[in-house]
Amino acid sequence: MVASFPSPMNARFGSKIPGVSAEFQALFALLPDPALLVDKTKGLAVAVNAPFLQLTGLAAGAVIGRPAAEAFAEFVELPFEQTEAFPALLKSRSATPLGVTVQASSLSATLGMFVCRSQEDLLQLRLEQTQRAVWGLSLLGKLLTETLEGEEDLLQRGLKDIQDTFQADTVALYQWHRQVTGESEGMRRMIGCGQTDLLPERLSLVDGMHLSQSSMWRSGMRMPTGMHRAARVNGVESLLIHPFVQTRVAPGNAAQGNFSQARLLVVACRHSMVEGVDILLDALVERLSLLVRILHSQREGQALAATLEEELAIWQQTVMSANEGVLLLAADQTIRSMNSSAEWMLGYSEGEVQGKSIESILIGTDKLGVALAAAREGTPTFNMGEVVKLIRREGEVFPAQIQVLPVEGEGRILAYTIFINDVSENEESLQRTQQLEQRALLGEMSAVFAHDVINPINNLSSGLQVMQVSLLPEDANQETITRMLQDCDRLEHLMRSVLNFSRQTDYKFKEVDLGLLVTRLLDRWHPRMVKAGIKSQLLIDPALPRILGEPRALEQVFTNLISNAVEAMSAQTDGMLVVRLSPQTSFGHRQVQMTFSDNGPGILPEIRERMFVPFVTSKTQGTGLGLAISQRIVTAHKGSIKVESFPGGTIFLVQLPAVSDEMEGQA
Repeated sequence: MVASFPSPMNARFGSKIPGVSAEFQALFALLPDPALLVDKTKGLAVAVNAPFLQLTGLAAGAVIGRPAAEAFAEFVELPFEQTEAFPALLKSRSATPLGVTVQASSLSATLGMFVCRSQEDLLQLRLEQTQRAVWGLSLLGKLLTETLEGEEDLLQRGLKDIQDTFQADTVALYQWHRQVTGESEGMRRMIGCGQTDLLPERLSLVDGMHLSQSSMWRSGMRMPTGMHRAARVNGVESLLIHPFVQTRVAPGNAAQGNFSQARLLVVACRHSMVEGVDILLDALVERLSLLVRILHSQREGQALAATLEEELAIWQQTVMSANEGVLLLAADQTIRSMNSSAEWMLGYSEGEVQGKSIESILIGTDKLGVALAAAREGTPTFNMGEVVKLIRREGEVFPAQIQVLPVEGEGRILAYTIFINDVSENEESLQRTQQLEQRALLGEMSAVFAHDVINPINNLSSGLQVMQVSLLPEDANQETITRMLQDCDRLEHLMRSVLNFSRQTDYKFKEVDLGLLVTRLLDRWHPRMVKAGIKSQLLIDPALPRILGEPRALEQVFTNLISNAVEAMSAQTDGMLVVRLSPQTSFGHRQVQMTFSDNGPGILPEIRERMFVPFVTSKTQGTGLGLAISQRIVTAHKGSIKVESFPGGTIFLVQLPAVSDEMEGQA
């Protein structure tokens, strides 16, 4: 609790002192601290005030008119030129010296004054002041742990803590404000607590400039501003004034100052405050100012964090949903992260590749090292110039386009971004286009050729039949004619196959249940496979979607694949045909994947590479058009057909697009 001092009693004077006015004598009597007035020329005490007598317990007559040095237990000289306070011992009525702190002042050539304060009281006040400072700072320190609505709420609570610390009647915070014209008109009270009517609501520009420095005012001192005059009228004994986050404004240049942050904190008390409390206020204001800055930083940090979090979420969602593969590398070109498209393309999960060198994952092109070296120098590679071949984890090669971009910041390379575009679909589309063009040309030629050849073959067959009938059954030429008739039939079948291959077919698509279609087809083949000693197994996923297709054309494809498998396994006794139908998603589109697997001897590599080329076959009696026609039908259904073969087995893979959700809804 800040100590207050009793109202001063009238000073007791001896004989009238020449040169000392009655007004001065009255002011001397009002001093709240013990004081002794000394005639410097004679060294005599000429007056004492009531607090001095109360402190020492002496009578005025025992002091006035006697040497001033006798008032002190230990005193050598009267140091009126000393400006700093010094310790001393006062005589007392109890004969026990009183420890005091003395402030000497030279009032004129003949008069000097000693103002004393009990060291015991002073120590107690200092202790209370220190304790209250710690308490006030702890109050302010807890503010940021509370829920605050903003800066005004923080300031309001902070002013209340300062009021409690000083046991002040009011605490107010003033801020510069402008008129509509932009010209500053002074300061206005923005926040206050306690009896705010003790202080003015507004301060003039001149008063605001005058109060821009820290100061402590007590009743009886000069009143230079309206703030001091209002305080005196309202019975305020002490004012503490301190700038708060204030921007200095040069006189005469007020209109150009940053008044939005220029503030003034005022503490008003109806009791006297001891010397040194302005240091306490300085610490409290500094702490509160720091809390305001921390609050602003927190709010700005929270806003920035929210913005960055939103931008990061947008960026992550964009990268993760991109069809391109995206890899983010650290400054040392090790992998930090990759999106799902890159995982699918390369066959690695993100967790497996983190921290590994990019060159150990992105395998298949020597141009990557050149692009990375250029990126280290800050040069991006937007296109390596051509499609490169990359190798997936399982060893499959796929065509891709690669871009390497350095991420720069603060004058250095922070990271690298690699974009991978899988162009397999484009390459396959290009191949299909070329095949269609070749087939179109081949079809035109084959149609003309087959049409012109069928008639002569029929004529030869007819002539041979006439010859066969005209000869005796036991004639040796009958066998030759029979072989020639078989060759004519084979040639006619071949020509009609060529016509079917070259003919442009207009398919009428409808929804097809492939599971049901293949089930019926295998049922028809079952007797023949049993006779050949071949077992079959059909695996259909319950979630298999339907497709749009021509059932008869698709049946022709599947019949050809089953027939090839049965024929390949005809020479063995443990043949097994496995047909599997399952749903699949590729590039965001649903598909039906069908595999026809047999455990036959396999296909020779030179034949396997040209399986779908017309007239290429490993069969002695085959035309080499079955798989070519099958590929044509699958292509017309916007699907694909591939073959994988190895010693001891062959797998045909057929992929057809599933009916979209929109089409199913319409159906």
